[in-house]
Amino acid sequence: MMSCDHNLMLHVQICCQFDFKRIPGSRVSCPWRIPAQHITGSNVQERATAILDQYRKKAQLYRTNVLLVPLGDDFRYDMSSETHDQYNNYQRIFTYFDSHPELHVKAQFGTLKDYFTALRKATGVSGKAHPTGFPVLEGDFFTYADRDVDYWSGYYTSRPFYKNLDRILEDRLRAAEIIYSLAVAQSVVLPVGLEQELTRARRNLGLFQHHDGITGTAKNHVVVDYGNRLLDAVNGADHVMAAAAQALLLGDSQSESTASSLIFDVDETRAQHDSLPEKTIISLSQDVKKTVYLYNSLAHMRQELIILLVNSPSASVYDADGNPISCQVNPIVTSAGGITASKYELVFIAKMAPLSLTKYDIAGEANQFTTIASLECSGDPPSSSIFKTSTISSRSPFTLSTDQLEATFDGSNGLLRSMKRLHSDDSVIQTKIDFTVYSSPSSGAYLFLPAGLAQSVVEKSTSYCVTKGSLLHRVQVTMAMINHVVQLSNSPGVDGQSLYISNIIDVRRENNKELVMKLSTSINNDDSVYYTDLNGFQTIRRKTLDKLTTQGNFYPMPSYMFLQDTTSRVTLLSGQPLGVSSRERGVMEVVLDRRLSRDDNRGLGHGVTDNKMTLSSFRLLAEHRSAADSNPTREVSYPSLMAHHTSSILVLPVHHFIMKIISPSATTMAASYTGLKGRLPCDVHMLNLRSVFTSGRREAALLLHRKGFDCGFSTRPLTCHLTNGQVPVQQIFTSPPTSSERTSLTMMFPVEDSTDHIEPMEITTNRLSWS
Repeated sequence: MMSCDHNLMLHVQICCQFDFKRIPGSRVSCPWRIPAQHITGSNVQERATAILDQYRKKAQLYRTNVLLVPLGDDFRYDMSSETHDQYNNYQRIFTYFDSHPELHVKAQFGTLKDYFTALRKATGVSGKAHPTGFPVLEGDFFTYADRDVDYWSGYYTSRPFYKNLDRILEDRLRAAEIIYSLAVAQSVVLPVGLEQELTRARRNLGLFQHHDGITGTAKNHVVVDYGNRLLDAVNGADHVMAAAAQALLLGDSQSESTASSLIFDVDETRAQHDSLPEKTIISLSQDVKKTVYLYNSLAHMRQELIILLVNSPSASVYDADGNPISCQVNPIVTSAGGITASKYELVFIAKMAPLSLTKYDIAGEANQFTTIASLECSGDPPSSSIFKTSTISSRSPFTLSTDQLEATFDGSNGLLRSMKRLHSDDSVIQTKIDFTVYSSPSSGAYLFLPAGLAQSVVEKSTSYCVTKGSLLHRVQVTMAMINHVVQLSNSPGVDGQSLYISNIIDVRRENNKELVMKLSTSINNDDSVYYTDLNGFQTIRRKTLDKLTTQGNFYPMPSYMFLQDTTSRVTLLSGQPLGVSSRERGVMEVVLDRRLSRDDNRGLGHGVTDNKMTLSSFRLLAEHRSAADSNPTREVSYPSLMAHHTSSILVLPVHHFIMKIISPSATTMAASYTGLKGRLPCDVHMLNLRSVFTSGRREAALLLHRKGFDCGFSTRPLTCHLTNGQVPVQQIFTSPPTSSERTSLTMMFPVEDSTDHIEPMEITTNRLSWS
């Protein structure tokens, strides 16, 4: 809501006098030196006449005599005294209006519902009917400009490090909520204090959703506080996951004493809130196998590439039945072009049931199923006695392929040029990657004000290395501000259908620069139309307008964007919210980071110079339609089912629990645990299974989302099925609830719906109870 002095067609110096937080003695005042004053019997006539004159002027913009005047602003109603002053003084004015019918005005406090009810009454329509002749505004109001070309498209990317950390916490908290609820349903013994850790994590995540938190527009010291809270929440969620996993695997063998001593380490930790995550290095020996449990928090089967760090290249992997499986050992290439001698990547493909914990053992010796990757570099290759290394002698384009994908790269710089999904129609889609920089001496945390066009920062001859193996290929490009990786997984699962892209960005030596990843595709998107998600839930059509400036054509991308023509589509799935645009046909621009010395006078008071080394992750999916689409620029479009599942594996990854101690209780630990009897339909996603902390009762909120999708694309290799929205809630869990009640989303009210049907695009909540 806006304060009175921002309302259109009002004289701000007069309107400010009716903002009763600005009464003398308050910490804010009117800049026109005429203060607000309490309404009394001696001044009510003059004051009421003055504000009524402002209302009548504003009413000239309205089609009826019903006027909406918002009352409020940022940082308001934080003290009861202001609430009382605003209400009491305006009520005296309203009472004066009521006592003078000759003024022909009726004023009252109300809600938006009250306003539209009065509007419909004034236009002679009933119910929710649309008044005749009234225009309809559709869309999301982006991109906003408060004056001239000052578009607020900068905050879509400001402080991307914390936007990424927020998305990580969303995943960790969801995963912790689900496995904790499954443990409660099983009635296993859990450590004391997990409820408090979940509650604190929920609150810290909720706090960061503030419009100066997730936006990256808070003051530096506030950002530090946000960061510490986010990290505390991540650590708390990790602890809950590890404790609940241990309890589920031990089952009846779990006791209060074993519950108090955790057997698992999580695979990823952070030293402090502003550092990148570091994976745990598994120390191998020939005598004892190390055990890792993989936690799949999705309600769908997963067959996916897993990457662990080990301290030796002599390694092999065994499934829960003790059978050896194929694995690949990769070198870890440093930014300086060397190979680390203390840690290596161990790669294998894991099969995981829905909502499951699955055991894999790591042995400290190689077998016939272990393969060693090779390494090729554009410059002098690092020496190694373990890996076959060589120099890339030709700077011609080179191609990497798996059983599912083929990708071609530029031999001069190692950047992606095109990709092709095999077993489709085998046509190549150009997906050329470039990195550019906008010079932005006038930009700030809120505003994006570029000074001209973006310039490429990719040099003609860039250093890169190529890792090749039976399970994974990787191209790693090193530039001044960017460590860029494109990865192909030779996996039969969803992850094998798209390219994984990651960038570690460091702009701390730059000034007034905005770094962009640019993808130039062969998609012929007519009329400059493309699509982005609004909130990971809905998709909205965007259209580049030539009449707008560059900054006016950027939009937020919380989770994905796609370009399409009559036969093909390219979707970029994002692991973090960022600002995007498509100002040229077939081109995607994604702003990765921005470092700005200037305050843009929108309330922050300083620039954005507290940048961190920041990870951004994406998946690039190319798809061909099974039949041509005659209208690829339609108002409403949806991701494909494959895109939905690809997004899920990106933002909801598999969690790794490494057994850190061998205790007597570990010998009784189950090889696996599965929370579902089967799996959810392909188009239904389990948003959460969130415990309700009620004394003496075991309850949880089951939130399901039936996704809308474009059925014109292949669903290979998905193995799930469609059931037209039927989900038998009480029958899907291995520990069936004794009761299930459909409720409102927040479980505040029961819903009179006894069916197990979910409509497309709907989110439902069921209150589950276990006796």
